[in-house]
Amino acid sequence: MALLCVITAVASAGLDNVTTVLLIAPVTLLVCEQIGVRPVPFLIAEALASNIGGAATRVGDPPNLIVVSRSGLGFNDFLVNLGPVVLVMLLAFIGLARILFRRDFIADPEGVDKVMQLDEREAIEDRPLLWRSLAVLALVLVAFSLHGVLHLEPSVVALLGAGLLIATSRLRPETYLAEIEWETLLFFAGLFILVGSLVRTGVIEHVAAGLVTVTGDSVPVAMMLLLWGSAALSAIVDNIPFVAR
Repeated sequence: MALLCVITAVASAGLDNVTTVLLIAPVTLLVCEQIGVRPVPFLIAEALASNIGGAATRVGDPPNLIVVSRSGLGFNDFLVNLGPVVLVMLLAFIGLARILFRRDFIADPEGVDKVMQLDEREAIEDRPLLWRSLAVLALVLVAFSLHGVLHLEPSVVALLGAGLLIATSRLRPETYLAEIEWETLLFFAGLFILVGSLVRTGVIEHVAAGLVTVTGDSVPVAMMLLLWGSAALSAIVDNIPFVAR
């Protein structure tokens, strides 16, 4: 679990946390099935680790991109200020997970032996495509960090990277289009439409005016209200449209 959490957190810092979970979750399910343990605690731990790691960079979480677009912060600004905090949180979480999920760490010895005998290289079906994908991913991450020099938005960099990989992969369009999470994209689009309607009807402005009245001139009270209110509402409303408005 510690290894999966570390991999998830590190990958979520460079990739979107949704993408990272989609990559790590199938591996987790396979390993848990092989060693005879419940996958639920591992998946919960990975979801939390992805949120922790995603907070470290401007591209790790979609709300980070929204915050950056409104504040003008760069890739390195996010990393320098939040990286150390995220590292401490990740270490604390791994220690806490050892306590919370201690009852789910009893594995089948025979299953563990079978997993240890697996050769991960056999799962790679197209090694040249793997190296091309890693090279494009490295270029995209470098472009993210050079935002102040290139002056390209993360969305543009990601689309350029996707286009470059499509051009060099030589795959048929139906191969990679089938892997796009259309349901997730439509889900986010619908949420943005709903939140946008609240803005147009004046509900958001009314709520903001009410918060100003409640907090008065106290900045600490306003900060605590926004902090805990955001945490509570993000459990009900998706955090992306919530941050956007």
